[in-house]
Amino acid sequence: MDKGGPVLRLRSFRLSLRFVLPLTLVLALCAYAVVPLVDSLTLRWFVRDLDVRSQLLATALRDPLLDHLSNAADTQTITALFNRVVQDERLYAVGLCTGGARPAYHSTTFPDSMDCSAGNGANALVALPQGRVHVAATA
Repeated sequence: MDKGGPVLRLRSFRLSLRFVLPLTLVLALCAYAVVPLVDSLTLRWFVRDLDVRSQLLATALRDPLLDHLSNAADTQTITALFNRVVQDERLYAVGLCTGGARPAYHSTTFPDSMDCSAGNGANALVALPQGRVHVAATA
């Protein structure tokens, strides 16, 4: 029978705690320090993805929109086109500004609180009542 068993286990447990607790503390501090960096990198990656997606969308819609505008298509036709486009899960709304403060044509999901100056012609994050959205403007 092992008479020193519980004492050895307690001593071994204390020795393990001397290494495990500082290691846990160091790992927790490193994770705490890295979270803002990862958050920033993730945000930049998503914004870049949305910028590429918006450029692709603008390029793909340019010819159909020019055809609809030159044929004096009604607003419903262009709105239907925009509503089909925003079925993509990453797109919230699409609008076409023709010089006025409000978009001349837009999808039904386009926020009433947003106008053509949103983002000041550049890509930006805009706070809406529904949450923050990335606004991309393409000429």
